[in-house]
Amino acid sequence: MPTTESTAEMNQEQYGSIGDSLRFVDHYVQAGTVKARYWAAGAHGTPILFIHGLGASVQIWRPALEVIGRKHRVLAVDLPGFGRSDKPDAPYTLEYMANFIRDFLDMIGVPRVTLVAHSFGGAVALRFALDFPERLERLVLVAPAALSHRASPLLLLMTLPGVGELLSFPNRAGTAMLFRHATYKRHSVSDAIIDESYELAKLPGAQRCFLIILRATGHLLGQRQGFLGPILSRLSEIAAPTLVLWGRQDRIVPEASMAAASIPGAHIEVWDECGHIPWIEHTDRFNIMLLNFLSK
Repeated sequence: MPTTESTAEMNQEQYGSIGDSLRFVDHYVQAGTVKARYWAAGAHGTPILFIHGLGASVQIWRPALEVIGRKHRVLAVDLPGFGRSDKPDAPYTLEYMANFIRDFLDMIGVPRVTLVAHSFGGAVALRFALDFPERLERLVLVAPAALSHRASPLLLLMTLPGVGELLSFPNRAGTAMLFRHATYKRHSVSDAIIDESYELAKLPGAQRCFLIILRATGHLLGQRQGFLGPILSRLSEIAAPTLVLWGRQDRIVPEASMAAASIPGAHIEVWDECGHIPWIEHTDRFNIMLLNFLSK
């Protein structure tokens, strides 16, 4: 499959060595019509692709990538509309996002992948699992969207015209407030993560894309049926080994274990004293859980 960099260059420069620390540098590839930013490290086994949630980017996964990348080949990509990937005028549907993941994997020469996906990224991963089952090795869903009508009242309020533009306007204090809303413990998120997220939120087109996707997936009363229905009605078709994790105190995407149980053989965990981003709030526990699941 065509790539923007030779295989030798990818092996030497991108995946590096598994030493005391892993280097994560920005790389870009043309995936369909989108120039996408991604990170990569490690060189062992079936690749693992980390997919972020709404308003996030590859940076949010660093606490997991630094550990999992010592045992496995890891990748993380900015979805279209987020981070440093292109922010085109596009439908931003789950089908569009799943096709983007397929195109990204094609361009970097990955035929099969394990997906670790968070929140809105979890909905994208579910659509990928249903549309391209032959490309999926394993599936890890962390606080996935598209399994319940419930969602954060704050995010649902942002679906209102004008209100969303005001509440999502980039400022550091607002970014810090959103992270506090997403976590159980007040100071779980470092200043570095907040600063990185704020800088990316200021990029041209970032707020526009955030609101387009938010309003396509939800309204004032909850997540849209048109967003949920095509996923919920087909969960029984997912054949890949699946792990689903929620924090019991998740205020962004509350637990929906009953829906997740429709995935055949899914292993479901719900952690106490944990909010929406378990790999940041309980880093060691999350990484051990993920390594154990990947080794089975």
